Amino acid sequence: MYYRFWSHAICDYSFFETNNLSISPFFKGYIGFFGSLANRDPDHWLGSKSDGKFKNILSDAVDYNAINISMVAFESISCIATTPTGRITLDKLFAKGGAFDSVLNKLFVFISNSPTEICTRAVECYSFLLRRPNEIDSEGLFADAILSLNWAIISCQKSIDKTDSNSVEDKELLIAPLLKRLYSLATQPFFEVRVAVFKAIDAIVTQPWGVRQITRQPGFFEYLLNRQTELGLPDKIQLMQAKLDIMNNMLKTYKVWSCSEYKSFQNLIDRQQLKLIQLYIKEGLWGVVKSEAAVALEPG
Repeated sequence: MYYRFWSHAICDYSFFETNNLSISPFFKGYIGFFGSLANRDPDHWLGSKSDGKFKNILSDAVDYNAINISMVAFESISCIATTPTGRITLDKLFAKGGAFDSVLNKLFVFISNSPTEICTRAVECYSFLLRRPNEIDSEGLFADAILSLNWAIISCQKSIDKTDSNSVEDKELLIAPLLKRLYSLATQPFFEVRVAVFKAIDAIVTQPWGVRQITRQPGFFEYLLNRQTELGLPDKIQLMQAKLDIMNNMLKTYKVWSCSEYKSFQNLIDRQQLKLIQLYIKEGLWGVVKSEAAVALEPG
């Protein structure tokens, strides 16, 4: 196709050399541009049909010593992860020894110890990386659930020995550091951070392991059910809508997997948790407003 021809020509320009990343005023725009092309055709730009140029550029940018340069690369990679083919291509690159084997763990470092703006952008990357793509058919659901679980594990467990001999529920326990960090960020007073975290949680609960582990993480499920935590905050309606969206996705994910053939994901939540989710959705954005009867008393 024509865009491949002139895109490769641009890729040869000297401002894509690693030592020029921080000084090129075009870097962010071009990385975003090529990331959108890779989103459309990941195998051509990053997979077996790739000449390796864009892959090497992203890899160098991720490990660059300027945090803003790394974030541009993270965001481009996250964009590619929004399609089934993009996820399959990236999974090979995220593996140990792959070109992007440091990406996921470095992303967790950024949400753990970075300025608010960088932390917010890094959290938003999780909302793309861990969300189940709408295009995935029923036959690909289980594979994507395992793929996304492995990504979450690699992210928060450096040098983890990820073996297939572990049961799914045992592997799920390894994502606890990620959920704890997201819970901590969700309770902070910064609006932008909360919005980003709620998007990430909303993505996580599109996966069966996400529903199960969030309901088991101490205090996390209760926090999501508590509408009072957003009252008094500016733009509280957007935050409360985000919580309602999370509950809707939790219920959808539960229903999909409760009737699936994969036993490891059939029992995601217990009956009481299911009732609480259904009640939250039924009561809507604001919940049930309790009215108090006022009794008028005559003076004297």
